[in-house]
Amino acid sequence: MKDLISVIVPCYNLENYIENTIRSVLNSSHHDIELLLINDGSTDNTLNIIKQYEASDHRVKIINKKNEGVSSARNMGIKASTGEYIYFLDGDDSIKGDLFEVALKVFKGNNEIDIFSFGFDIVNENDIQLKNYSFQKYHNRKFTNEDFLNLFFTKKLRQHICSLIVKKEVLINNQIIFSQDVSYSEDQEVQVKILLNSHFIYYNATAYFHYLKRETSAMNSLKINFDSLIVFRRLKLYLEQKTNTIKLKHNFNNYTALFFIIKWKDGIKNKRDKRYFDELDTFSECLKETKFIYHRYGAMTYLFSKFYFLWKIFK
Repeated sequence: MKDLISVIVPCYNLENYIENTIRSVLNSSHHDIELLLINDGSTDNTLNIIKQYEASDHRVKIINKKNEGVSSARNMGIKASTGEYIYFLDGDDSIKGDLFEVALKVFKGNNEIDIFSFGFDIVNENDIQLKNYSFQKYHNRKFTNEDFLNLFFTKKLRQHICSLIVKKEVLINNQIIFSQDVSYSEDQEVQVKILLNSHFIYYNATAYFHYLKRETSAMNSLKINFDSLIVFRRLKLYLEQKTNTIKLKHNFNNYTALFFIIKWKDGIKNKRDKRYFDELDTFSECLKETKFIYHRYGAMTYLFSKFYFLWKIFK
């Protein structure tokens, strides 16, 4: 439906948070939205809470499913959506009230723009800001997909899956969905794919999205620790198919190598066992292809790549 924004929210055991998320969406200054609440097999009071909103606001639609994770829930939301634009929001986060109004003005002002990207911040449960990712240098600027990706891969500009609104046709025409075989970095995979398949991206530095950092985290298993590297291996092949730009490929490889470094440092810090480092080493090809690029992360990954292989020899 033209001008309609479909907001897709996976809901799993969020009884203490989901109301704040829902209210932030329904109180938006732009009212032409559909709020798809994907109940992913919640076992607490989440379903009863969201039913109250469905009964009181025609824009709210609940989709019930068995528990299969956030990727499955988001994919179901995409399939059920009827809007021209898609926005993904997690069920414990919130948005600024004029986000959709500002985004629609941008989309309507330039038909070439496929993605409205924006700043975000991280807050704790007391609503105290912990970090801010608003890059004023790029405020209200239009980018080609390659220019935006180069900034993204070199971390000169940050983007979260919940800090962008995308035309639904980009997802549908390019068969982009969330991978269900990984539990971490599936959002990175989708972000890179939609950026590669978009023409222009408009960036607004305003922190329209508020990411809630909660105390608990389930990302401790060996599999989850390496999901990001599995995703980046797939993305490397996808990038090969989509672009011949050497600079972009080099920046992506350094981006992947940076994640490798993070996992290696985590292994040292937490005294991981030999199995951890053996598994990690299967991804070390990203280090062999690291190029020296004159920015902070490019230089760091290049120097680490030389150190890593010396470390392996003397270890």
